[in-house]
Amino acid sequence: MTPTRSAEGARAPGRDAGDGGLRRTLGLPSLLFYGVGVIIGGGIYSIIGAAAGEAGRRLWVSLLLASVPAALAALCYAELSTRFPRAGASYVYVREATPNRSWPRIAIGFVTASAAAATAATVSVAFAGYFEALTGTPAWIGAPALLVVCTAVNLRGIRESAWVTAVATSVEALGLVLIIGAGVRSGRFFEGAVSDAAAATGWSGVFAAAALCFFVYTGFEGLANLAEETRDPARRLPPALLISLVLTTVLYLLTALAATALVEPARLAESASPLSTAAEAADPRLATALAWIALFATGNTALITVIVSSRLLFGMAKGGDMPAALSRTLPRRRTPWVAALTMLAAATAMLPLGGADVLGSIASLLTLVDFLAVGAALVAVRLRESADGRPTRSDVFRIPVSFGRVPAAPVVMAVAVALLATQFRGVVYVVAAGVVLAAAVFARLRARALRDQA
Repeated sequence: MTPTRSAEGARAPGRDAGDGGLRRTLGLPSLLFYGVGVIIGGGIYSIIGAAAGEAGRRLWVSLLLASVPAALAALCYAELSTRFPRAGASYVYVREATPNRSWPRIAIGFVTASAAAATAATVSVAFAGYFEALTGTPAWIGAPALLVVCTAVNLRGIRESAWVTAVATSVEALGLVLIIGAGVRSGRFFEGAVSDAAAATGWSGVFAAAALCFFVYTGFEGLANLAEETRDPARRLPPALLISLVLTTVLYLLTALAATALVEPARLAESASPLSTAAEAADPRLATALAWIALFATGNTALITVIVSSRLLFGMAKGGDMPAALSRTLPRRRTPWVAALTMLAAATAMLPLGGADVLGSIASLLTLVDFLAVGAALVAVRLRESADGRPTRSDVFRIPVSFGRVPAAPVVMAVAVALLATQFRGVVYVVAAGVVLAAAVFARLRARALRDQA
């Protein structure tokens, strides 16, 4: 097949597209609202209880440990998003790193879509828990119902704007600020920071919780999909990625200290609506407010996830890397209905696998695989650049520390990922291995079909 033309050489990232590309209107403030909002999303509302059950009052340590591979991955995304400013993130980066092979990009696209399905399932289960606390509706009805509603909205079509993102981010962050305020007023806020009381599993529980907590940092990679709509992405995307992670990490650490100050970790672990349970210990009215905010956060995250993932499948199908049926759109709405229904089916199929802890772990492990692929893509691009003797463009963000010709961030990230990847439950490995195997088989078959068509 014909090698894919490098996006790096096709267009400078700081210029407006002259071939029907998206308009560059986003600055740093808009990117920060989007970044913080998409990271907070429903993650912390979904799995904080399960993580507290593992780590006890050292939950904040688990969150801090989980932020390390996320920060290193953010550096990799920062460089690659300025080299290849295209929507598609990891799929695009792997494609550019291996232009003469189609199966790697197909496989990583498959894994990314599967991680999105697991994420949608996780937050829908969390939504159902909070919804049940408010209305009494059984969780087994609430979770699939949310996925159906989100898919219906997806099919109808929506238009996002910066102010909507700002409002959504403010509401989601408000819930965490309310919990932090209640924790500070409790007088036990710093007990978790100095207490030796961890879960029954001790420090092994802290590391197990860190693997689960990694889920709450996923989503920042979505900023890379805004590269085509960002003014001067080389200057604005890297700080947006890193500042978003710093801000959310601070919020998470304070939330963990507050939640474990208000309620014993074991009680949080038993609750289907953990932040509401923590808030109830301070004020029943606050618990109701938190439940509604959590509904908003988890529902909004599920909606964004199904929309973005269906567009990923649609884009891959348009490019020939997925079956053509996935590129079909509704005549009037122009929304990718086959791709949307495929994501609905995938997310719904994951619901019986377990609660938010198991589903969040599956999403986390698949995302770790995704991040490893992005790190490998960066190494491949750097080595190819060095071999070709091509100078680095001045408008490309470049990770400063390297081991020879290899950037340090993806290497250290691989070590951190390997450590986290040993901390999941058996069922998580079985499901994730099944997804990766299915991705490899599908990618090989699809690549062979593409060669036959050439």
